[in-house]
Order: sequence, then C-alpha cells, then structure tokens
Amino acid sequence: MFLDIDKKDNERPAALSYNGSRITYGELVKCINDIQSVIGTRKLVFIMCNNRIASLAGYVGMLGSKNVPLLLSSELDGELLQYLLKTYKPDHIWCPLDVKDNILPIIKGVFDNENVGKNIYKYDDFELLNCSDRKST
Repeated sequence: MFLDIDKKDNERPAALSYNGSRITYGELVKCINDIQSVIGTRKLVFIMCNNRIASLAGYVGMLGSKNVPLLLSSELDGELLQYLLKTYKPDHIWCPLDVKDNILPIIKGVFDNENVGKNIYKYDDFELLNCSDRKST
C-alpha cells in the first residue's frame, strides 16, 4: 500500500492539525480503500485544498487508490476553476462542504449530465463530488 501505511499501528496518529484534530494511519487506510471502492483507479480528481486534515486524507486517499489528484486552493477564483474544469475534465472533485455551494453552479455549468455534483463519498467536512458520466473501473 501507498507509503506502507497499512503496516503502521492503526491507532497511531498520521497527522495532527493546528486545531487539535488528527487522523490515524488506520483512518487513512480506510479512506484509501473507500475511495478505491467508490471510484476505482486512474481518475483525475481536483482536490480543493485548505488547511484541514480532510484535505490530506483526500490527497493520500487519491494517491493510495492510484488516482490522479490535482491540488487547487479551495479559494480559487470561479473563472479560473471553470477554465480548469473545461480544460482537464476531471472525473471528480474533493471539496470542503463550506465551498460546495459556491462551486456547484460552476461544475454544473461545465458538465452536462444528471450525475454532476452528486456526493458519492464523504469524509469529515469534505465530499467527493461526481463530474463525469463515465463508468468507474
């Protein structure tokens, strides 16, 4: 597994946040396994990052499940996000709940299918949103 995190003590903290939140190696392993079971592998995923444990969990989850993360600021300008969505056509977006309402209209304006913006996985205060109508593998 990615970085051999499955060989670490499951209860041992893998990361600690400035506000006292933490994630254990066991939780990271679960996140990797959950993401892979939901979206498969080799998908392009935009990660709307901020300084939270869930950003790290999404990043490690994508790499560990053999997906391709593109790290973007959760405060990214809407026009730039729209341009990147049109250019790269990600399969999914990992985003904080507090910016979801701001980016959903942008996502729906770029992709034309009924599944756009649907939450397919949630971890802490982040959701994995669907952008594509392509099948997972």
